[in-house]
Amino acid sequence: EGVTFNYKKDGSRSTGLIAQQLQEVLPEVVYETTDLEGTEHLAVRYGNVVGLLVEAIKEQQAQIDSLTNLVNELKEK
Repeated sequence: EGVTFNYKKDGSRSTGLIAQQLQEVLPEVVYETTDLEGTEHLAVRYGNVVGLLVEAIKEQQAQIDSLTNLVNELKEK
């Protein structure tokens, strides 16, 4: 799930993924880290996700192209 959030330390706004949800389907990109206060958190290696997202977009575009062609064929009949 893509989300927007505000950092606790300074309130700045950012975007990201929920590490706990991503861990269920792609555990190798989630890791544990400790903040300056010593609290452990899960974090995401976003660079390791980008390639998969690019491939998913390419697959989705191929489906869109196929459906567009089908619609055009049906319109011509």
